[in-house]
Amino acid sequence: ELGIWQEAETDAADIPYLKNMKRMFSRKPTPQEQARIELLEQVTPVGGIFFEPSEFMVGGAWCRCYGVVRYASEVDYNWAARLSNATDCITCYTYYPGRASEIGDALSRSIRSSNRDALEETDARRRKRSERKAKDADRLIDDLDAKSKALGHMSIVVMPFGDSKEELEEICRDVVTRFAAKRMKLKVLSHLQKAAFQHISPYYPNQPDIDDITRRIIPLETLLGGYPFTIDTLRDDHGVYFARTPDRGILSLDIRFRDHDRTNGNGIVTGI
Repeated sequence: ELGIWQEAETDAADIPYLKNMKRMFSRKPTPQEQARIELLEQVTPVGGIFFEPSEFMVGGAWCRCYGVVRYASEVDYNWAARLSNATDCITCYTYYPGRASEIGDALSRSIRSSNRDALEETDARRRKRSERKAKDADRLIDDLDAKSKALGHMSIVVMPFGDSKEELEEICRDVVTRFAAKRMKLKVLSHLQKAAFQHISPYYPNQPDIDDITRRIIPLETLLGGYPFTIDTLRDDHGVYFARTPDRGILSLDIRFRDHDRTNGNGIVTGI
């Protein structure tokens, strides 16, 4: 009985397969097949997505989400042109129309809080900042009540991306500097990268955690005066690559295109 048991155990130690059938998975790939497999691994994008506290990876791109947490008291016309047309990041503007009563109450609370902080603050710089915040809120209340201007909440989330972590760090520095030139402060949304990515994506509703950090009250005319559709960029639908703008945006030109302001295909190009 012991010999029979040992023989049965030996027979059952292998994977069962049909008799007289070649086991293809036991064959090692030829050098040509191995070279093809290695080539496919190099040219095929990395699949999947995974998140870290301050960055995440989508496919083969490293990304990081920032939120705008401070704005300038006054902005120029077309203030969002350079910020929105950059090719090294995605900028998401979300506008929430608000009711006058709710916005008025929020501004009143902001004025009371800012005035209290200004009185209690001993640092001159922070005290001036609180005073400016109260003054800006007071001006918005005047626009809301006396001038009947439309006010709402705006949220801006920015996502720089690069092919590697080193390239991402360099791009993030450029993006932060670009926003700082407009007197806008970016904050890394640490431990909220997944929620921020969903906020940018069109497939998810707005994320409350991101709104609580980034949402600010602004006049509607400020958004319309700075939004990208106020820019007249030469970008034909069926054009080919022609040049780049100083903001690294792409200009595409179709010389056969005719319109009311383009009656022929002649042109003069100056520049580097």
